[in-house]
Amino acid sequence: MALGIAAALAAWTLDPLPVQMRGLSLSDAAYLIRAVVRECSDAEISLHSVKVDAELFAWLTADGTPMIACTLAAGADPGEVLFQRKR
Repeated sequence: MALGIAAALAAWTLDPLPVQMRGLSLSDAAYLIRAVVRECSDAEISLHSVKVDAELFAWLTADGTPMIACTLAAGADPGEVLFQRKR
């Protein structure tokens, strides 16, 4: 799934690219987001930001591990994640 999201970002279909995370647990959504960021980094796709809802933002920042190569921000609709590439 992370590879598919990274491929959509590489194709630059939408900016930002919305991805629905409804139905995933917070830990699964956080894992998927970090996997997408890693896949983008490996494929040299420059991410500017990842915008998540407030609850997922709290989960992702709770352990103090920073996002690699992009900014993490709160403010997306519940259950939605917005991946934005650098221009």
